[in-house]
Amino acid sequence: MRGPGDFAPRLHRRKPIRCGRGIAAGLGERPSRREQSPLVVRCLGCFLRGLSSMKRRLPLFLLALTSLAQAAPPPPLNRFAPDSVTPPVTTPFPGGKFTLGEKETVVFVGGTNFVREAKSGELEALLTKPFAKQKPVFRSMAVDADTVYLQERELNFGTWRQQLEAVGATVVIAQFGQMEALDGVAKLPEFVAAYHRLLDELSARTVRLVLVSPMRFEKPVSPDVPDLTKRNDDVRAYAAAVQSIAQQRGAVFVNLAEARYAGAAEGRGSAGRLTDGSKRIADNGVHLTDLGTSLLADVIINSLGQPPARKPSGHPELLAAIVAKNRLWAQCWRPANWSFAYGDRTRESFSKPAGGQPDLQGALAQHRPLLMEADARIAAIANDEKAPPPPPADTPPPDERALTPEEQLATFTVADGYEVTLVASEKDGVVKPIQISWDERGRLLVACSPSYPHPEVGAPPRDFVLMAEMKDGKVSKAWRYADGLTMTDGMEPGDGGMFVCDYDELLHFRDTDNDGKADQRRVVLSGFGIGDTHQLINSINHGDDGSLWFAQGLHVLSHVETPWGIARLDQAAVWRLRPRTLRLDGFFNRAKSAANCWGVVTDDWGNIFHKGGDRPEGYYSQPGLVRAATGFVPDDYHRVGGIFQSPIKTASIDLLGSKALPDDAQGCAVIAGYMASKVELHRILDDGSGFRTTQRPVLLRSSNNAFRPVDVSQGPDGAIYVADFYNPIIGHYQASYRDPKRDKTHGRIWRISAKGRPAIQQPDFAKMDAPALLQQLDSPERWTRYQAQRILFWKPTDEVLKALDAWTAKVTDEALLRRALGIYEAHEMARPELLNCLLASKDARVRAYATRMVGMWSDRVPEAVTYLKKSAADADARVRLEAIVAATYVASPWAVEIPGIASTHPRDKLIDYALTQSIRALKPQWQPTLALLTFGGNAAARDFVVKIGGAVPPPEHPGKATYDSLCLNCHQANAKGLPGIYPPLAGSEWVTGDKAALIKMLLHGLSGPITVKGEPYGTGNPIPMPPSGLDDQKTAAVLTYIRANFGNQADAVTPEEVRTLREQHKDRTTLWTVPELTPAK
Repeated sequence: MRGPGDFAPRLHRRKPIRCGRGIAAGLGERPSRREQSPLVVRCLGCFLRGLSSMKRRLPLFLLALTSLAQAAPPPPLNRFAPDSVTPPVTTPFPGGKFTLGEKETVVFVGGTNFVREAKSGELEALLTKPFAKQKPVFRSMAVDADTVYLQERELNFGTWRQQLEAVGATVVIAQFGQMEALDGVAKLPEFVAAYHRLLDELSARTVRLVLVSPMRFEKPVSPDVPDLTKRNDDVRAYAAAVQSIAQQRGAVFVNLAEARYAGAAEGRGSAGRLTDGSKRIADNGVHLTDLGTSLLADVIINSLGQPPARKPSGHPELLAAIVAKNRLWAQCWRPANWSFAYGDRTRESFSKPAGGQPDLQGALAQHRPLLMEADARIAAIANDEKAPPPPPADTPPPDERALTPEEQLATFTVADGYEVTLVASEKDGVVKPIQISWDERGRLLVACSPSYPHPEVGAPPRDFVLMAEMKDGKVSKAWRYADGLTMTDGMEPGDGGMFVCDYDELLHFRDTDNDGKADQRRVVLSGFGIGDTHQLINSINHGDDGSLWFAQGLHVLSHVETPWGIARLDQAAVWRLRPRTLRLDGFFNRAKSAANCWGVVTDDWGNIFHKGGDRPEGYYSQPGLVRAATGFVPDDYHRVGGIFQSPIKTASIDLLGSKALPDDAQGCAVIAGYMASKVELHRILDDGSGFRTTQRPVLLRSSNNAFRPVDVSQGPDGAIYVADFYNPIIGHYQASYRDPKRDKTHGRIWRISAKGRPAIQQPDFAKMDAPALLQQLDSPERWTRYQAQRILFWKPTDEVLKALDAWTAKVTDEALLRRALGIYEAHEMARPELLNCLLASKDARVRAYATRMVGMWSDRVPEAVTYLKKSAADADARVRLEAIVAATYVASPWAVEIPGIASTHPRDKLIDYALTQSIRALKPQWQPTLALLTFGGNAAARDFVVKIGGAVPPPEHPGKATYDSLCLNCHQANAKGLPGIYPPLAGSEWVTGDKAALIKMLLHGLSGPITVKGEPYGTGNPIPMPPSGLDDQKTAAVLTYIRANFGNQADAVTPEEVRTLREQHKDRTTLWTVPELTPAK
């Protein structure tokens, strides 16, 4: 990024441009691609130095502006840009009053609340009606978590000026300062400087600006969510700063910080909180509810001097047309799969044309005429004219013939002692199942995504969650619980309804009239990335402490506003949400454990594991679950902690525990082998501070590659249920997004059961109160325990605590008391006495979990540092590991003494990893007060902390980033490839041999089968290797990296060698074949 006023284009790495560079970089010193990253204006002096730099470059600046004004829009903007660029608007609003002329284009910019306004259509409807004759056009460029400091976008997205020119913007309505106010008044000078910088970018297109202040925070319903009304004086200070900026720039100002909302009343010290607590303006004290978007729209329109002729709710046709148009605009402006359309994946097969459909860029351009029709429809409705009906949406072509469930069943081979039966298919409404789950009534829940991998042009959202009643292991009745989802990748019951991972949002649905269908929809959090639809947030489930765990993949830039501030993850990672507090923590950022994390599970002792979907391995997660400041980048964990090894890619994971299964399956991990059409079992064994795994015989495999197990789950009867995506094409990258072989209409759920073992009969949870549910925690059935815990997590806190306190006073089994700790934590209630008792347990597994709780409760346990120091010296390695990680949850400079102490005790690779991450994460706390820390007189502990804390991470090979982003998905992190499909690079004669052949492969791609080390690859259905699209420098760097790593020892490739071969074959347009690259004998 060239400054806070620019979009921040992203490839993978974030390398901030430092102070004094930003403005100059935007005016002639274009940074390299790796430098186009977030810039934070750190001080007013930095801003002024930038102005001085700009003055020196003024002639160049004016020349650049002239060039920009004459240039056509860059190719990525052609998807919505008009044929010609209109001149910029250089005159302010007449008389300083807001008005709209004929066919003006109004652009909204801001953060999450303006995103919600766009999705509601309320503000746009109120602006459309009084200016109906002028036929204005509205475009929202608001993005979740945008601030004046950072508006991060995908690679090649374009600058603000380019974006505004492309839509012909004449007016910009901006709202900033809401999240920024959490920084306090001390940062106001930086806020002002950054906002001016951003407005310079916006006003280069139009000087007609409307600046909307932040609104006051509302008191949250939950006492566990931060009460940000205590920060409303800061909000008022930021609003005053915005007003001053508006006055300086001749902009119209709207003050939400002092607004009074019609029908609202002051309550509990909060402004704008309605008397009826169920009808709130902000659902978490920060983000607008449906009612809030309506009331805020009223305030804004009245402040602009344009009282609405009629509320949008009184004109449903207009509001519906606006909502539909804004959905269409979002699909075009910031679409799904950006990385394949315009980012760093444009040469992959996914973006190519197929089935009579255009390439992905062409598909996005098809939105342009639809947008024009949508605008015309809105104008007609606003003028009370007969509006043309919306055009029919594209429909996917019919699928090629699929095997019937009976035919598919004949392709299965099942492990001895097991059998497989059909549970449900497309005949029952199962279409492209992604995740399966269960409610306490034993009903099967299926997240279905027929929209994957890319939405049909102009089509409304059509993903859904299926709910089904079960009888004898089969679906007896099924219906859609929630539909109209954009692209769903998971769901989990909870909080009286269901949490759903949908595209860029985490949603919550509730069925209030008990008809089995959701009638309430609430956005819990939004701003999760959409750059690659097979890497969206996914696989949500509860942990032992009531946390909600889910994951995301490589090309997903997530920026999420929460009451705690903005949570950011740049790439593949694991999320943990504390649902009562809304605290969101991200771990393993920048793909440090997998490039596409998919699946999280908790074992019977609270140990957390997660899977990678882009590789065979999964991970014991705890060593990397350090809490750190936003922007913290951990070290690579894959080479340290990879377990669940298998010959080929796998995905989701569950753990088994039921009398309905054989003894040798108890405690095993069952894993979905989607790539090889199989279901695996892995035994988990203790290994020092962590675990190791051994693979057991394959549980189920199919001879037909349309069987695609993408999720596995143990059901209420103890059997193993498998979500079968049913598709001959499973790779996202390897086939066109519109390949006609991509099945869109089928899906199956299969049941694997042990022969001769009766199905488990579950208790009636609906009839149980809290004491009865606590009794179920001692059940031998893992499913029973999980459901009992989950229900207890969400029952009223007073009821649960009363029962839990009474129960723990009588229970002596420490395994059960450990579970009680998790339930207390789910209700955000500490019990120091119980914690102290379990810290002294003879069972190391109990001590380890209690140690973790010390960190979570450190703000309520005064002795937290003392407890953790003791655990750091525990005889058990896993207890020491938990202490190291828990230290990062303690807000004290003395917390670093905990990993310091642990460093002086026996260590293994996982402890070493955790030590490094925790010391680095804690550095902002301990470094300023290092002289005060004594480490109990342990000089070795202090020296270790100083050494690790001061160590500069070894520089990353310049070719590694390219390998990780372009090569790893197929050839894997260890460069061993996938048997029979992707050839290995480790030890390959093609890698260490003729450099020219290797360079040619990267420049132009490779087609057809290839033999490596005597083994054939790609003989059945060969997947071509596309041209890399890399420049000479990056081509040389990645080839040099591959030739010098993974056990290879070969000399470097130079950019000159690449350049020479590129010039020699500059006219080549086809992929190379192996015979062409094989030297004649």
